[in-house]
Amino acid sequence: MKTNYAFHVLQLQHAEELEYCRLIREAIRRHISPDVLKSYTLDFWTKRLQQDFREEETKLLPMLKSYESACSYHNLVRLDHELIQRVMEHIVQDGSEVRVYALLAELVEQHARYEEEVILPRLNADYTLMQAV
Repeated sequence: MKTNYAFHVLQLQHAEELEYCRLIREAIRRHISPDVLKSYTLDFWTKRLQQDFREEETKLLPMLKSYESACSYHNLVRLDHELIQRVMEHIVQDGSEVRVYALLAELVEQHARYEEEVILPRLNADYTLMQAV
């Protein structure tokens, strides 16, 4: 089955996001200080996740919006981005509560898995069908 290169890039981004979640959970389990969690999280946000979200919003969301049946996918991805961004704003302002990092890790993981398990298979199937025509 032929797949779109952009889908592979998105899968790599998801792998990085899931690794971030694993590392944050491990740091929490080891009682790493909130200052270290904050520094690592802000670094990941500015260097990876924020850029990934911008890319999704300029490429993936317009593609989803063009599918009438995928409108709910579009809305959920957009809402995920907004919620994660709000949690990041809280971390920037305070960031002293460890449970906020656990929440962020859960949100990022669920977002990545949703795109990986629901959206990408749908888009890839449509892409493959279009290539066959």
